Amino acid sequence: MYDDTEPDVDAWEIFALAACQPLAGHPGCHVAPRLPAEAVVRALETYLRPRPGELLLAIIERPGPDGPVPACTLTSRRVCWPSPTPSRAPSGSGLGPRPGASRSFDDLPQTVSVTGDLAPALDLGRGQILPMPGLGQLDAVAALSGVLATLGQARRSGDLAGSTTSEALARSRAEIGHVVRQAQALHRADGGVRSFQADVMTATPMVVVTYLIVASCVLVFLAMALAGVSPINPTVPDLIAWGGNVGVAVAFDGEAWRLLSSVFLHGGLIHLALNMYVLYRAGPLLERLYGNLGFALLYLAAGLGGALASAWWHPLAVSVGASGAIFGLFGGLGAFLLSHRASIPAAVLKRVRGGVIALVLYNTLFGLVIPGIDNAAHLGGLVSGFVAGLFLRRDYFDTHGLVEAPPAASDRGEPPR
Repeated sequence: MYDDTEPDVDAWEIFALAACQPLAGHPGCHVAPRLPAEAVVRALETYLRPRPGELLLAIIERPGPDGPVPACTLTSRRVCWPSPTPSRAPSGSGLGPRPGASRSFDDLPQTVSVTGDLAPALDLGRGQILPMPGLGQLDAVAALSGVLATLGQARRSGDLAGSTTSEALARSRAEIGHVVRQAQALHRADGGVRSFQADVMTATPMVVVTYLIVASCVLVFLAMALAGVSPINPTVPDLIAWGGNVGVAVAFDGEAWRLLSSVFLHGGLIHLALNMYVLYRAGPLLERLYGNLGFALLYLAAGLGGALASAWWHPLAVSVGASGAIFGLFGGLGAFLLSHRASIPAAVLKRVRGGVIALVLYNTLFGLVIPGIDNAAHLGGLVSGFVAGLFLRRDYFDTHGLVEAPPAASDRGEPPR
């Protein structure tokens, strides 16, 4: 917890906040302390990496086809924006890149000029261009140009009095405490997310089982096709012959092996492609959370649980596919979030928990409407995966996970020296 006493700030931070005020009121321009949480999250997820002691002063976004798109951010020390050449995240990490470029106010030219009409940009000097396409209004770009020029000139001259109004300085002085506390929360949240990501990568350095399962399902599908089974619409006798799950055969003919073999069979190319896509995207994260062996046991437990539920619910039907096991992975993710909630940063917990709930509800409702969807296998796998996840929990994230600690001096809003 951070106390609400007025933090120590220097004159530059008050001045910098005041200098950003001309951006307020322009579409897509948000100035502290009135920064929408959604805009902050978008900046963090795409390019922004806050530095200790750095205040977040303004965020600028441009309209996009699916909503606002981050354009740039002004902190108390620099201007940051998305880089056109993204860096790559480690393969199979499940973690996206956060490319970004920045320029210190100390290095800005005396005049920050606007270039281009259809695709406006700001010339930051030394060949560095800040693109501002689609911002909507050229006067917003011009306002940003003026703000950057003001900040650059003030850093060079040390004159913090003549470049902005006394009213803006007074307002900024009154609001700076809120901005500092917002920066503290932002920096701690971002650091927490990155620390958790590092813990996940360290806990399981390599993803192996996910790719082996995908390869196994694809090889079985190819073997079926080479043997003459239709790759688009295989017949029921073909699916039974290759190990499809049939409740009566499991219960009365002693063919319990069908519960496992059916998890690696699929009813056509589209069925295979959809399941393998979800497994390829979700599997690496779950494997890193549970470990290679734990993930393999989780997948098998969920697959068997889904197959049992399917055999019990409609014993005369033929059931195939990995979807029950995949649902079980999301059940295992729910178990992980529940059992390790004290070790997971709130930003990660909220985002992943919301995604899991939405995915499960959507697919369950979809299965109730569309015929041929094996909801029994889905729900059976989901429950089995959740239960297995509770038993397969790893103590690693309890001993290496994040714990609350008092903020360091650099996190209390003190300016860097």
